[in-house]
Amino acid sequence: MSMKTFFKKWQRDEDGATAVIYAITLPLLVGLGAIAFEAGHFQQRNARIQSAADMAALAVALEYQTTNNRAKARLAGKGDAYENGYSVADGKIEVETPISSGPHAGSEGAIVRIEQKQERYLSSIFPGQKDVVHVVESTVLTAPGQPVCALSLHPTNTAAMSISGSANLEMETCAMHANSNANEAFNLAGSGTITADCISATGTVSNTTTVVLPACNNTPKNNQPVIADPYADIDVPSNTLGMPCIEPVFGRNGAITMSPGRYCSAKDFAIRGRLDLLEKGVYIFDGINGGSTFFFRNSGTMYGTPDGVTMIFMNGARFENTNGGYMELYAQPDGPYAGILMYADRNTSDPNAVVRINGNQGARFEGALYFPTQKLDFRGGADLNSDCTQIIASQIEFSGNSALTNNDCGPRGTRSINQGSSGVRLVN
Repeated sequence: MSMKTFFKKWQRDEDGATAVIYAITLPLLVGLGAIAFEAGHFQQRNARIQSAADMAALAVALEYQTTNNRAKARLAGKGDAYENGYSVADGKIEVETPISSGPHAGSEGAIVRIEQKQERYLSSIFPGQKDVVHVVESTVLTAPGQPVCALSLHPTNTAAMSISGSANLEMETCAMHANSNANEAFNLAGSGTITADCISATGTVSNTTTVVLPACNNTPKNNQPVIADPYADIDVPSNTLGMPCIEPVFGRNGAITMSPGRYCSAKDFAIRGRLDLLEKGVYIFDGINGGSTFFFRNSGTMYGTPDGVTMIFMNGARFENTNGGYMELYAQPDGPYAGILMYADRNTSDPNAVVRINGNQGARFEGALYFPTQKLDFRGGADLNSDCTQIIASQIEFSGNSALTNNDCGPRGTRSINQGSSGVRLVN
């Protein structure tokens, strides 16, 4: 066979032609498949990270409903995100509660933002490629329950919250709750009338007093969940013992002024004239273990700067308004003691001491009165002419005409106290 004939035959031979096509197109097909796989994986990963953010935001809102503790709620959200696919090693998570940004700023709930780096496959062989990062956000709104303005914390005592005598109570736009699991944990006795959104107890409510309870059909609620102490994390300043002891002036009938600091005395400190707390800050009354009473006699009055003050009682020191002197106090709207007007140190206060706010001249308390281990006694017509007052104590007794309101607590920085909730809602 001549060479010319051989080449003509070879040109007409089609055996193996597809192998050439495969050789040319296979890398392209593999590349397209890898790109499709990576794109699908990207979409799947993005959906999973979004789901993790959604579940984390729900966890934050539900944890805060249960514990009333922001730190625990944030931790619960981060833990839930991790359980649902968020990777700490190549990501970043931010938890915002309460909501302070965006269209829902000022609302109760949570925003969770996650940034998560995408795993790369085929694209990793190309130099100079930027990392692909998933950025997702989820917002959950909490529908609050009834705001509570009086909460007794004792877990077992009978009459942990009590209304006696001819007391007439008006709890405008707020409810009252006793955390005690005892029968008659909330004791309504006497001939008075109580008007509130609702009254409830973890145990039972004994009811012989006339009640007007529009939010619960005029029927007290028994066997309700415990409401978490909203200020359980509050403590005295860590540097208290290093602060100088200022000796207060006793028995003065004229005007007395104080600035933030630590006031130490084992003797009672009586105010018969006027006391002015001049500056925003923390005023510590230290009984230096001997115990002392900071109290008002006759027509003694007290005024605090509208910028806000917090009065802390420790080592046996306690507050008492025995004869109805007028008081006008505003809580600090920010800082570690935001919303708290008075706090009796849970570690050094006498649990047998009774804090009394008595008399008929009234008061303006804008913020929280917080006595976690002591009994608070309102009697003799103490009337709180305020927009936002919270009372949280181990036990609370009302035996005179009194009024609390919870109309506008936002500007004072108090923490939310709610009985129940109407649920949470994922909005994006």
